[in-house]
Amino acid sequence: MRTNLDITLRYKTLCSLAVSHDYFKDKEAKRLMIEPTLETKMWLRNNRLIYRPKGTGFTIGYLERDGGRIQNQKFDKEKMTFLISTTDVYFDTYSSYDFRRNSQVIYLNNEGKGDFLSQKEQVSNDDIMPCFPYKFIYKISDNDDNKKVIIKDYSMNDVWETSNNQLLQVNLAGNDLGKYQIKMGDQTIESFYLLPKVPRGAIAVVDIFLKDIPVQDEITYKVNFGAKAAIWRYYFVKYKSSSIYEKVRVESIKKGKELPFTSPQAVTIHSGQDAMMIESKEPIIVQENSPYRFQLKAFKKNTQERITVQLPNPTYREITVDKATKAVSANIFMKI
Repeated sequence: MRTNLDITLRYKTLCSLAVSHDYFKDKEAKRLMIEPTLETKMWLRNNRLIYRPKGTGFTIGYLERDGGRIQNQKFDKEKMTFLISTTDVYFDTYSSYDFRRNSQVIYLNNEGKGDFLSQKEQVSNDDIMPCFPYKFIYKISDNDDNKKVIIKDYSMNDVWETSNNQLLQVNLAGNDLGKYQIKMGDQTIESFYLLPKVPRGAIAVVDIFLKDIPVQDEITYKVNFGAKAAIWRYYFVKYKSSSIYEKVRVESIKKGKELPFTSPQAVTIHSGQDAMMIESKEPIIVQENSPYRFQLKAFKKNTQERITVQLPNPTYREITVDKATKAVSANIFMKI
């Protein structure tokens, strides 16, 4: 009878992936799922490789007796593809890149890179890419000279071309999933990911190119989502005449963590109530384990009694993104 220990001893690690998120105190990205595509699952099985989920990531292992083949990188495939999806509807809201459209994915890969699969050490706007189905229409905004338009796949092979159209009716049925480029002459017009159907909750695609895996050493690839920075905006609702204050200010509790806030402004909030609004003069990272803590200091108008109120930090639920201006704020409403 084969035990789990036997299986562990028989397999060696080809590569691993670890996903983290700076919003969370423990850095562990919550409510994420990572799965190989159906094609990758079949290829792993046919080549006696195993996919093993591990926390918010996975490990790819190979049989110890196949070590020679693996070391010589004798693969009949160029890449493995994995989809990262989430059940958290707020994920884009508290992550540091701009809000994605439904037709966009985050594209991550190990081609010519070190440990990090994103363009920078944190996932950013540079990693966001449109995804297209097999058949789509693409408009070339400027092709007066009727230059040849070519679509190249991730291996830079030509897979489609035309020479006399500004409105391209493209059919890439039968081609592999992956990154493609629309080129006109030497100019790349746009890069896109061929993904016929975006699964519900999908946020990212990971391509691990087998030629770029340093098989002599076990490597753990990293995907780090950053926490979003926002203007912290406090609304203080005046619900009693005795709670009207003067000389109101917000200041830091911790020394060395001072950040400037504006003077109070009289505003009317969505409920129709009058309020005082004070906001940070610069964006502050919103995360569970924030190093920043602030307090409200003021004097009661009638008695000059000094008031100090410790202010709560915002959570991801308070983050609001203006889709038109892309301005990000974290709005906290309090009664004082």
